[in-house]
Amino acid sequence: MPEVWPHVSDDNCSIEDFNPSDYMIYLLVEDEGEIMGFFGLSAINTICYEIHTTMLPKAWGKTLKYTKEVLAWIFENTECLKVITFVPETNKKAFNLAVKTGLKIEGFINHSFMKNNHLVGQYLLGISKGDLCL
Repeated sequence: MPEVWPHVSDDNCSIEDFNPSDYMIYLLVEDEGEIMGFFGLSAINTICYEIHTTMLPKAWGKTLKYTKEVLAWIFENTECLKVITFVPETNKKAFNLAVKTGLKIEGFINHSFMKNNHLVGQYLLGISKGDLCL
């Protein structure tokens, strides 16, 4: 999804070289037959999953709805009790979406992401099963 690549990638990763991980589950988001984006999930262990959100600009305005639906699906259909995500401090839209969805800041990792030739930090945000408000 070239439209969102600048927002989700670090400096050392090109879209041409991107190869999706075999260890992730990808959930495609469609609305009335139109692809709006996807979520990538990877199990950290049996009860904790990491999530990555990639939404196309045409999905903006509906991303909160999609994110809550996916989290509800994860908690209802897997053994997952905790979902976490890492958000670079430069990605304000992703940070705001995570907070509006109900994820809480659980940590900050300094100098862990390279963006525009600068080391930036990443927020660690998480939500537990039972804390999601639909």
